[in-house]
Amino acid sequence: MNKYELSHIRYWFLFVGLCLTAGQCLQAQIALDGTIGPSGPLTGPNYQIGAELGKQVGGNLFHSFKDFSLNSGEAATFSGPATVQNIISRVTGGNASSIDGAIRSTIPDSNFYLLNPAGVMFGPNASVDVRNAIFSAFRLGLSRRPSPARSVSFTITLNGLPSRAAFCSRR
Repeated sequence: MNKYELSHIRYWFLFVGLCLTAGQCLQAQIALDGTIGPSGPLTGPNYQIGAELGKQVGGNLFHSFKDFSLNSGEAATFSGPATVQNIISRVTGGNASSIDGAIRSTIPDSNFYLLNPAGVMFGPNASVDVRNAIFSAFRLGLSRRPSPARSVSFTITLNGLPSRAAFCSRR
């Protein structure tokens, strides 16, 4: 191993140590992807996700996230006008969502949809405080720890709205 490689290894360990000490690597992440609203990370641990961060079309409020995960003790609260019937959120960053905190809505009688093709993992402290919630992913799991190796698959049955859902892209 040459001096250059050894120097990079030292910096890597220093970076990992600083992240773990500061707790930054262990924090959950909610970040907007900028496709239908602003982009960038949101401030936690009580994430406020208002209608201005997405786009309302009729009774649907759309949000698009790069990452969406919550640690125990954290909360994501969705808000918007009372005319919103469905809060439809997608995750596009390619990482599975790990939910061990609370998902809430202040919109009365709204339905909540979280779509993440990379998967959604629920920890033992996860809670969902909305009228109806649907989580759609290629991988869904419940776990004592957010670990895919300990996940148990389950099926969610949709009763009622929406009539269609799709991920679309232009080529």
